[in-house]
Amino acid sequence: MERAARGASSKRPGWTSEAVLYVRRYAERHREFLTEFVRHWAESNGCPKPGNEKAWGPAIKQAEREGIVKAVGVARAADSNLSFKVRWESLVYREGGDGDEVETQLAAAMNLGKRAVA
Repeated sequence: MERAARGASSKRPGWTSEAVLYVRRYAERHREFLTEFVRHWAESNGCPKPGNEKAWGPAIKQAEREGIVKAVGVARAADSNLSFKVRWESLVYREGGDGDEVETQLAAAMNLGKRAVA
């Protein structure tokens, strides 16, 4: 995971810190999610791709250390052949956020269902 973070930062200094800001913005609008939901949303909202998708691991772990999210279980991830991935709970969710509708649409597009729990 550390190598992925170094690789992302070497191609774009400060990428991990920038990605954590996107995690926070997403978490303010969504109660629970998978990292892949954040990644898809962030990349479609201006976050540069890190070159290796594994770089999102250190970004989400940094968000966990900063008290933005906490791990609450696992769910199947469409981007990983439905393998189990960490399900995150937002610790900064703002009631009335517009995220639930976006989350539902994204999950439906990925054939998962809103709370993709196995």
